[in-house]
Amino acid sequence: YAATDKTAWKIGPPKALAMEARQGFVSPDGKWVIAALGPPMMDGRMLGSRLVLINATTGAQTALGQIRPDEVLADVTFSADSSLVSLMVLSELLMEEGHGRAVVYSTALGSFSQAVYLPLGATLHAFGSGSLAAYHASQDGGEASVQVFSPEAQAWQINDLLTGFVRQGWRFIWQESSLGRPLLIRGSEIKWLDPAAGRLTDWQEPAEEEGLDLLFSASEKPGQAALWPRASDKVRAVAVLSQDASWAQLSSGGGAAIYISDAVLFLRRVEPLDYLLYRSVQKEEVKKQAMSTAKQAGLAVMMYSTDYDDVLPGKRATDALMPYVKNKAILDAVSWTNLGGQSFSSITNPSQTELGYVQTEFGTAVIMADGSVQWRDKPGG
Repeated sequence: YAATDKTAWKIGPPKALAMEARQGFVSPDGKWVIAALGPPMMDGRMLGSRLVLINATTGAQTALGQIRPDEVLADVTFSADSSLVSLMVLSELLMEEGHGRAVVYSTALGSFSQAVYLPLGATLHAFGSGSLAAYHASQDGGEASVQVFSPEAQAWQINDLLTGFVRQGWRFIWQESSLGRPLLIRGSEIKWLDPAAGRLTDWQEPAEEEGLDLLFSASEKPGQAALWPRASDKVRAVAVLSQDASWAQLSSGGGAAIYISDAVLFLRRVEPLDYLLYRSVQKEEVKKQAMSTAKQAGLAVMMYSTDYDDVLPGKRATDALMPYVKNKAILDAVSWTNLGGQSFSSITNPSQTELGYVQTEFGTAVIMADGSVQWRDKPGG
């Protein structure tokens, strides 16, 4: 689970999608995954990769082609509705010539568009619900351009309207949203671009929404991938996807996360969870753990008493009981309230006499002198 003080998400079990994985890219709705697959380096050389499209529900793979050893899959971008996916490939030769090779695959049609060469530095973005845009802003004073992929023509076309905005001094800030609409900035002016109407509208800063961010600790060694709740002052739970991921990505729609561990590509579903249900489930898990801890501590007291002629431990109970538990953490969780080295036979009602307790945010697991454990809910909880 991942949770704040008012929202929760359930993280599904890991589902293995592919072996020999190097890279993975997940669609906004979490239904599709593009993966680059290939064997590890041999004699210091990276071998080529196979590109596949994976149906995340069925696991079925569709071969998309090959990436040569001298090429790099630089970018994969899905349209907002996941009907199109663009792949940008770079190589030393292509970069020397000042461009990259882009191709678009239609998940609906199951076919590729003709490859095009876009200026080096062009970035690909979702544009509207079912299209893509290639945005190139020249760094040397040359002309900027915006191309939009036409699903009907299955081709990239210069968009005069969008290119006109760029040449009027507007700077595009592309937003990952279900609308696939960019933000335009010129001086102190900020506008939204409505892709459907092709016009600018006033921008209002949206309220920060509860959601998840992917935290990935990449280093020389594989890192930890975790889903961290945002937009909250109080984080209750962080969901760790993997302790040793070499690659991780959260879908822009927030419904799925992928990661690579030991060259295996995994996917985990992310589902919003009713907060009251989450707290109920959390309470039962915490209660179960506390009751188990208290039970083990109570049994330790009983075994000690048997070994020491019915005498209970004294004030240094933790040290005295260490030989009777598996680990010290069990005893560290207990607060002892009625252990003073007294004789067990002096307790008139063992089943109702408290020896100690394990405190949680939901209530208390109370250890009785006869070794039993009672649960007491937190008042008002």
